[in-house]
Amino acid sequence: MRYLLILLLIISVNYCFGQNLVPNPSFELYNPNFTGFQNWEVAGESPDAFCSGLMNAPTNIFGYQYPNSGVSYAGLMSYERLYPYFREIWRVKLSDSLHIGNKYYASMKVSRADKFNCATNKIGLFFSNTPHFYSNVYLNNSKVFAINKIADSINWTTIKGSFFADSNYRYLYVGNLFDNSSIDTTLLWTLLEGGFHDCETYFYIDDICISIDSVSCEIAENQVNKLDNLEIGSNFIYPNPISNFVYFKAPPLMTNNIIIINEMGHEIYSGQPPKEIDVSNWPNGMYIFKLQTYSEVIVNKLLIQH
Repeated sequence: MRYLLILLLIISVNYCFGQNLVPNPSFELYNPNFTGFQNWEVAGESPDAFCSGLMNAPTNIFGYQYPNSGVSYAGLMSYERLYPYFREIWRVKLSDSLHIGNKYYASMKVSRADKFNCATNKIGLFFSNTPHFYSNVYLNNSKVFAINKIADSINWTTIKGSFFADSNYRYLYVGNLFDNSSIDTTLLWTLLEGGFHDCETYFYIDDICISIDSVSCEIAENQVNKLDNLEIGSNFIYPNPISNFVYFKAPPLMTNNIIIINEMGHEIYSGQPPKEIDVSNWPNGMYIFKLQTYSEVIVNKLLIQH
């Protein structure tokens, strides 16, 4: 009996130190009729839910993106220049309260929706002891947030860090509650047909982790992308953006297959890569170019803008 108790204690300790405190961290469990995610609640304006198994992923009105893992991800508006108080926030009740003085590790994956034209920072994670709905308010404080501006709409960017709990927080919030003057911005384009105008940022969100054990969040951070074994190629297609012709520079050991996918997720070209393609009659928008080699699939996301 004594050895059994010791064994149970060891198992309990290992479980606690390996536990992600965020329930449904990759948004794979959703409510009936896909009305939202289990455990997650709206805490500011109207954030969005996406699921490739049911609807609106990878293609949706905000852009084109596969989940970082699984089949689902969340989304939220993080910045609007013309409407400075507009912030979309997700909230979840942690599986256990944070303990004052303990060090916690946090990470999450974000990707800029490609129809939004601003790269910004300060998207992050913040906490409270009781549930709140945030409207027309700035906290200017998050435990972990993006220091650098995030422009990447092809890959998932990891936001991660650590902090010491200064309260027994029970609720986690995902979003941006810094005021606009505290946020760094880079305008990527202006007045693009089919996209959003002025300076706005929308992020897709996936794989959130809060743990007392750094290994747990590293595991969450390294979950396999839905696009297994894809490498992002920046040199085999040019220019970007495109107005009339797109040119191909073939990598070594290339097979005879390139696939082009439009914003609706429809395959519009498949075959041997030519030296060039006339896209002057193609609609403006974002297109996915996939080139198969003998060892990998190379992916580029290109903008056609006439």
